[in-house]
Amino acid sequence: LGPVALQRTVIPSSDLRAVGGQLRIELLVRSVTNSTVSYDFRFRRLAPSDSSSADEPEVARGKLVVAHVGRDAPDQRMRARRMPAAVADAIQTAPPELLLDDKKG
Repeated sequence: LGPVALQRTVIPSSDLRAVGGQLRIELLVRSVTNSTVSYDFRFRRLAPSDSSSADEPEVARGKLVVAHVGRDAPDQRMRARRMPAAVADAIQTAPPELLLDDKKG
């Protein structure tokens, strides 16, 4: 198998809409390939403790893709590697209705 590096971020993207206060972060797995995991994330401003989570406005959203990589000998360059089956099998994708709507950004 050889040396294996931790996953590396390859495509970060976010849209900050507002700042301030305490935030709740939602991180959802959008998709899994044999060497990458794609995530959607949302930042929500926490509602007061006597409010419902429906009162938590979205203040940022984004996407993140990470790749499972390893180093090639002799040049030690990082290259995408197939994730071990035990890792890939343990990752579950989120239900489509919870993911970011690509049409809205």
